[in-house]
Amino acid sequence: MAERPQASQQFVIFIIAIVLLSAIHISFYDHADGLHPHVPLELESLERNLQRNLEQHNGEQVNFQVFLQEPRLKKLLYWKKDQLRDNYSKKPESEKYLAFDTWRGGFNNERMSVEFAFVLAYLTNRTLVIPPPFPLYLLTFSALEDYFDIEDMKKAVPTISWAQFYRKFPQLNEKNLDGIERVAHTLNWTDSTIGRSVYCHPKIPTNERDIKRLKLFAGGRAENPLQSEESWKDQKVLFIKQRVLLGNYYQFFFFSNVEEERRVKHLVKNYLHYNQRFFEAADKILNLLPVSFSSFHLRKGDFQFKDMRNIDPPVFYNNIRELFDPKEALYAATDERDQKIRESYFSQFKGNHSVYVLDDFAQILKASNIEGQFMGMIEQIICAQSRLFVGTRLSTFSSYITRLRAHMGMADLNTYVTYLQYPSEYKRGYPIPPWNRPDLGYCSWCREYSTAWEDWEHQSDLLSHKK
Repeated sequence: MAERPQASQQFVIFIIAIVLLSAIHISFYDHADGLHPHVPLELESLERNLQRNLEQHNGEQVNFQVFLQEPRLKKLLYWKKDQLRDNYSKKPESEKYLAFDTWRGGFNNERMSVEFAFVLAYLTNRTLVIPPPFPLYLLTFSALEDYFDIEDMKKAVPTISWAQFYRKFPQLNEKNLDGIERVAHTLNWTDSTIGRSVYCHPKIPTNERDIKRLKLFAGGRAENPLQSEESWKDQKVLFIKQRVLLGNYYQFFFFSNVEEERRVKHLVKNYLHYNQRFFEAADKILNLLPVSFSSFHLRKGDFQFKDMRNIDPPVFYNNIRELFDPKEALYAATDERDQKIRESYFSQFKGNHSVYVLDDFAQILKASNIEGQFMGMIEQIICAQSRLFVGTRLSTFSSYITRLRAHMGMADLNTYVTYLQYPSEYKRGYPIPPWNRPDLGYCSWCREYSTAWEDWEHQSDLLSHKK
């Protein structure tokens, strides 16, 4: 009777399995013409292919379900390492609260609203109140708790659910925000506040050094700076109304103390993140993709920017083809459900690249209990692990992928967009002009800047731009 392999041999078997999985797509994904049929894969067929290849090498049996759980996960869970070494002391729950409504747009607009509220609650020493469940645009009736790890948020900023808040203020509506202004002081911020002002912490600077820093940081927005108002101190509840919080939080909050700014970015990165189960599901898919691949975002559907949405397929391909390595596998994140329209784009890559979509891994998602409203998060995580990513201009879905890539330590953090031909149409500073130049006519909220993970004062190229 043959002896069982030792631990070192089992490790070698495990590594071989990873390599074989990365190559399996050749045998059951690809047609001779470089495209695959986008037929959802059955878990059983994946298991059979893996087991057959392993048996040919060493005859060892493996638990396929266990195999799908581990390999790349530690890299994806970028916040774990920092939390382990973090000596940050959790703030106690305050009896003063910050409640907020979201932008009520696409999910990544909602994510921006949560980031703003999270940071403002931290800076004002208030307990953050998560809004009650509401219908998300193009998604289902959802709670923010379904998307974000609230328990991790609580480690940085005291946070309570709407149900907990309602028990403290039973005169409110248990199911929605109706009537909250009866118990709260509503900030007189509007939908233009974020884009045209900055919030100064701890107060609007009066010394020469910080006044200069503020002007450099804010540009024209420095004319109407905001700060924590004296009247807020007496208010038990502050409330930010709907359709106010949209943008990159790090472009709105100006800090006189650079260390405090670094602390805030650290907290957002490591304590305000998607639920771990999304990363676990994405990990299973990544282990079935080639080891190296690139990705792009094909935004169609109801996208309001028609010139981005309606790029002709040949133009789309010509704009981005020079970015990819020869024969490189590609992952396409897309909201387009019409198969004919999809193939009009994907067929442009015929003979040069295999193109994968999330539907190819439907059985993995089903086995991971990932419902339809969470597909966008899965795709962002997958794209964040690609060699490079080409986004849709003006898409907050695309922009967040850049930040995830930075948090995960990916090498290429450049911003590429499907709207421009690479490399001829990429001018200096474009497609990322500085946020302190509103005269450039470019919305800063739809792109991430490296200042999300670095000190803005060290990024001089982002703070200067020639007309």
